[in-house]
Amino acid sequence: MKKKDVFLLMLLLAAAAAAAIFLRFSGEQEARRIVVTVDGAVFGTYSLFEERTVDVENAFGHNRIVIENGSAYMEAADCPDKYCMTYKPVSRTNESIICLPHRLAVRVEGAGSTGGKQTEIDGIAQYMKKTEQIAYCAMLTALSMIFSYIEALLPLSIGIPGVKLGLSNLVVVTGLSFLPVGWVFLVLVLKVTLVSFLFGNFSIWIYSMAGGVLSFFVMLAVKRRKGFSLVGVSIAGGVSHNAGQLAVAALMVKSLAPLYYLPVLIAAGAVAGAVIGIVAQRVQKYIVR
Repeated sequence: MKKKDVFLLMLLLAAAAAAAIFLRFSGEQEARRIVVTVDGAVFGTYSLFEERTVDVENAFGHNRIVIENGSAYMEAADCPDKYCMTYKPVSRTNESIICLPHRLAVRVEGAGSTGGKQTEIDGIAQYMKKTEQIAYCAMLTALSMIFSYIEALLPLSIGIPGVKLGLSNLVVVTGLSFLPVGWVFLVLVLKVTLVSFLFGNFSIWIYSMAGGVLSFFVMLAVKRRKGFSLVGVSIAGGVSHNAGQLAVAALMVKSLAPLYYLPVLIAAGAVAGAVIGIVAQRVQKYIVR
């Protein structure tokens, strides 16, 4: 690690600590009430010390907020995803519940609170976290199909269906850098299934799925070990992807003949993995901002 890396790390840690202290003490004042807003306009203000049920009915839909035991929670909502009902009860100053489809926000205010607009924005950001993950999942799947189509046009063939250099693996490598593992695995399955049946057949699906799944878990294992960058993760994935496909090919034809290509594909997988890893690192800098 270079001096600038250490300086940047210390600077970010100091900034994080300062932000944590600020947020900790900004929420110290006693929670007094909740403010319910719809589409930016105040619907009502209700004391946390008075147990009651608040029904919010408007053009966007219906929500039912329950206040009891000094906290508030969303009991019912007719929004499509009902994500607002998964929030834990709020009772501390600046905590909030957001129902984005109904443009509704519930925020807790203290005795000295006056605005709380930023809290609403933070709550929307919390809601958007899941929707952003879904959007990234769809985007990466679409990109993988484009890369696979481009790869199919490249005049490269070694005589084994489904065995490629793995240009579309860029989306999986990139996804591992900022998305939860489950979402990345879903991208992999969608990528292999859609590409195989659009540009190939069932046998290609078998080869690609075997290589993809093996590559995914190898990359995941390498990523969790210290000392490896995204480039190393990608190299391991490229080699294991080709090895997995060759293993299935050998099983399908019941012969070791396909392993003849193993040295070439190990080298090709390592080189392609390195290139993909470097590109993924570049892309990561623009995504995780």
